[in-house]
Amino acid sequence: MATEINPGELHGKWVFSNEKGPEGTVVYRPDGHPLLQPSRGPDSFTLKADGSLQQTGIAPDDRHGLTATPGSWKLTDKNTLAFYSGAGGEKPQKKWTIVSVSPDKMVVKK
Repeated sequence: MATEINPGELHGKWVFSNEKGPEGTVVYRPDGHPLLQPSRGPDSFTLKADGSLQQTGIAPDDRHGLTATPGSWKLTDKNTLAFYSGAGGEKPQKKWTIVSVSPDKMVVKK
């Protein structure tokens, strides 16, 4: 049975963490968390309460610097995080299953 996630727990900037999660999962930490290792532009995303989204990652040509992509997000099926490009669309760009979330850690299955 899927754990129901409170959307309010997801608000904020989440940064990819190199730590190992359960098999097949990826760990994100809040921006500024002490366990985050210095990195050259880790993937991150900001989920805002109004449903808007800001995704950040290394530029496609791997140059120094980051690219920021706006979009929107929605929590579906109790624990599925759906990302939409631009102002929104009918079909999500990607969907992740949230395995667990707490104020200092989000574990997702991509």
